[in-house]
Amino acid sequence: MHSPSLQPKHFQELVGSSGIDCNLAYLNFISLEGTASYEYLLFCDRIPRTNTGLVSNWWLRRYAHVATGGWWCSGLDPLNNWCLMEWGCYKPNHPKQVSIPNSDKLIKYEHPPCTPTRVFCLKVPLHIWQQTSLRYGVQMPQNIVITEIGEALGFWQWVMEQKIPLIICEGYWYKHSTGNRKRARHFYKNT
Repeated sequence: MHSPSLQPKHFQELVGSSGIDCNLAYLNFISLEGTASYEYLLFCDRIPRTNTGLVSNWWLRRYAHVATGGWWCSGLDPLNNWCLMEWGCYKPNHPKQVSIPNSDKLIKYEHPPCTPTRVFCLKVPLHIWQQTSLRYGVQMPQNIVITEIGEALGFWQWVMEQKIPLIICEGYWYKHSTGNRKRARHFYKNT
């Protein structure tokens, strides 16, 4: 199974290689290429535009590497009544090299320029809500609405109301000193 909005190679990277729940991937990630990549990244009104409203050539050249494709992730906006958030993260198939002399470092993830960094409140399926409820011993609300695509509506509002602790993490996997990959949840103590 893979999301119809995700290319198989992106689905494999996210679910197979990174260990992201397949339903989370389906709900929050899409594959982009061509002008769609620009539309998702270069939306800010502070980015200079031509008289016709198009993004200036300088910005298009600066972000030319994103047009070859990649995946985009965004979630819900806690500052806008949990509507879909414009801000997100784009991982291009062909990352740009950092423009520092003698550096081979790549910019693996791109975020919309000229906009403040935002928190990711991903759309969540019911089984993840249930796991969270069990882990913290907090009862779930009655009559949770599940959308056609499988999102359990109200999860983040419930998290805030119940004061569920959040663990800020960069990724799901960490490298154990033995060289083996382990799931990060085993690394953290249950709180």
